Amino acid sequence: MPLLDIRRTALVTGVAAVLGSLMPVWTGMRMILGIDSLRSWFIPFLLLELCVSALMPLFYFALYHNEVLPEFPKRLRISLLVAIIFSGITAAELPRWFGSFGSYWATIRMLDWRLGAATLLDVVREPGTYRQLASLMAVLWNFAYVGLLVAFFRQHQKESSRGIPISSFLSLMTKIASIAGALVVAGCLIRLLFMPYIYVQLRDLAIQNGVTPPRLATLILDAVRTLLLQSCLFSAPYVVYRSCLRRARPVEPVILSPG
Repeated sequence: MPLLDIRRTALVTGVAAVLGSLMPVWTGMRMILGIDSLRSWFIPFLLLELCVSALMPLFYFALYHNEVLPEFPKRLRISLLVAIIFSGITAAELPRWFGSFGSYWATIRMLDWRLGAATLLDVVREPGTYRQLASLMAVLWNFAYVGLLVAFFRQHQKESSRGIPISSFLSLMTKIASIAGALVVAGCLIRLLFMPYIYVQLRDLAIQNGVTPPRLATLILDAVRTLLLQSCLFSAPYVVYRSCLRRARPVEPVILSPG
């Protein structure tokens, strides 16, 4: 089995996605449930967040569960370009993470390690520990996803496997993930288009509160980064969805004229 086999990489990506989603979802749950006045109002949004967070891991596990995947047409093999863009976004975040890890490590070294278990409890309770673990899980998820995109690009369909159908689980999760991903990308695009208006509102609010307003360039760069990131995440279910459509499309028989 090759190193970048789609099923193997999909399984690794699914596990990394679950680990990378647990801490942000858990933090959101604790924050919402900890405020009594907001608890009844935000529980539906919390359930929606749980469902959305589970979409991509379920899509990855559906890829792993299906024995044979559809052949990816050459015109849909944009996965290598998407992998390069996604790798660039991930690499751009690494210096900031390394910088935060340096300050975190300096804080950990100042603890009295002669106390043994008590010091370990202090490390677990340290807010920086959570942030570092969350960042590590996110980076692992990103690199696992890059591996999956590269596996898409290198995929070759065997002639003997073209008759094996796509599972209903993969078909369902691919459709749901594609629709949800398209809606998220559309929302990010709308956010980018309305960023000048959002900037004016944030600037006026900051001036009223006597704080420094954010820079428009910073807000636009963040909106562009988010749009690219979500577009890259959307590309995997989109490619599989289009490939499933191509595979399900019946082939018209060739009628030979007599003579």
